[in-house]
Amino acid sequence: MPRDPLIGIVGKPSSGKSTTLNSLTDANAKMGAFPFTTIDPNRATGYLQIDCACARYGKEDLCKPNYGWCSKGKRHVPIELLDVAGLIPGASQGLGLGNKFLDDLRQADALIHVVDVSGTTDSNGKATRGYDPLQDIEWLQDEIRLWIEGNLQKRWGTIVRRHTATKSPIVETLRAQFGGYGFYEGEVPNCFGLE
Repeated sequence: MPRDPLIGIVGKPSSGKSTTLNSLTDANAKMGAFPFTTIDPNRATGYLQIDCACARYGKEDLCKPNYGWCSKGKRHVPIELLDVAGLIPGASQGLGLGNKFLDDLRQADALIHVVDVSGTTDSNGKATRGYDPLQDIEWLQDEIRLWIEGNLQKRWGTIVRRHTATKSPIVETLRAQFGGYGFYEGEVPNCFGLE
């Protein structure tokens, strides 16, 4: 049986990540209007409702899916959500336990970025006025990129030695390195313009 898709919920502290998790699932994650209410990741399962094929063919009473369940022609597909602690600028360098929080996200298949558009919390999750929430999108993307780059730089000597020893194509070497970040086979060449 396949594992449930895992979606990471990311954002700065006090942006509503745990509230989002609780509203999409039956979780009861601790919520608070102060930074780092969440330290350890919270996991919960939500269900995506889609039209089931059984309804199209009038076979609702015979429907017994191997994955999720069906009720009245609606398939309930389980999706696991992961609420991690808030990330702050500098997380890729370890600020605010950033490397731990970023590593928690590594197992996610996709990310949902929760952005507090009210402008009343700064990038560290502290109360303020007039903060531009577009900044959150920019620095979070930068932090994830910098974290991956930092991990690769730490291992670069080993990566080069392995690449040289195996004489594998550069694309294969990069695929092996990026596989742990959820990159799919075709994405590596596209990201680096190698094909």
